[in-house]
Amino acid sequence: MNTMVVKSGRVPFANAVEETCLLVWRGGRYTCRILIPDGGSMSEPLFIIGGSIHALHSWPRLEQRLADRQMMVFLEPPGVGDSDAVPGGLTWEYLTGAAINALEALGIARCNLLGTSAGAPTAYRVAQQAPERVARLLLLGASPRLCPEANETLLSVERLVGQLSNAPVGGKGSRQAKEQARALVNIFLASSTAATPVTRQVVARALARRVVALPGHVLGNFVNYNRTLLIGRDLMPAQKIRGVRTLVLTGQKDRVTPPSDGRKVAAMIDGSVFMSVRAAGHMVHNEREAEFADVVTRFLTDDSLDGLSYCGPPESLAARQSEDAAAVLDATRSSTSSLRSATEGTEDSSSSSMTTP
Repeated sequence: MNTMVVKSGRVPFANAVEETCLLVWRGGRYTCRILIPDGGSMSEPLFIIGGSIHALHSWPRLEQRLADRQMMVFLEPPGVGDSDAVPGGLTWEYLTGAAINALEALGIARCNLLGTSAGAPTAYRVAQQAPERVARLLLLGASPRLCPEANETLLSVERLVGQLSNAPVGGKGSRQAKEQARALVNIFLASSTAATPVTRQVVARALARRVVALPGHVLGNFVNYNRTLLIGRDLMPAQKIRGVRTLVLTGQKDRVTPPSDGRKVAAMIDGSVFMSVRAAGHMVHNEREAEFADVVTRFLTDDSLDGLSYCGPPESLAARQSEDAAAVLDATRSSTSSLRSATEGTEDSSSSSMTTP
């Protein structure tokens, strides 16, 4: 449970310092990045577990809005981003252990935990297994089990990523590669972001440039994560969370993890609140950056979430009994079991070349 600082310095855009640390969990090396404001933190450290393609620097807009006043920890778990592949293969239990190990190694007794997209199942399990370590839990783009459309979306994304990975030298800069990357990110964006200062086209271009610039092994980790943990599989355990203040947030126009999925997750957590962000898809933190930073700040400081013009009203969903929570997971199981079998049994040349050994 040791940690080693491999990089440190000042944050160029804020009155804060940053450190990048190397950690090890059961033979797998991984990293985290910490921002520490000079004037202290307005709340417990914000510990962020991102999705299957998020890395240490995937949250620039949130950093710029919060780094002056909130300690932030960005986790890049084993098997994600630039971190090592997991010895023995990825499991939710392994990723949960790696996250708790990071908290212990960094000396963080209690944190605010943000789990987004594919990182939400890990964050859920951390709060469930170690509730004493979690002051507040924020889940963004969470689902108990992806719907068939979302599974098909991930398979489409995988094919696009495979084409990018197999592009010849210099091919990533081609018009075709850029169009493929744009098609990839468009899946995750709302059809309109007119309510935001940044247009949908600008967001799509910026995200597409990031995808094109990703190294092959990072894209390989992304595909492996999706195939191993997401496509056609249960994402959340049947056991519910108790004793942790929780907000479940979803883009109103999210096609990957729609609001109905967010409500199912919220129903599994005692005393949780569900909200949907207007004019946003799956990439809420990019599509409505100012509003996302505002709701995060309000949640971390226990400020009111009522009457926000950019969100639907808070919904308090009474947690169901354990057997009802299990029933929620069973509701979509039959419709995706065949897809899981097909996914495990058929790998085209692009996807097999992408899978991390």
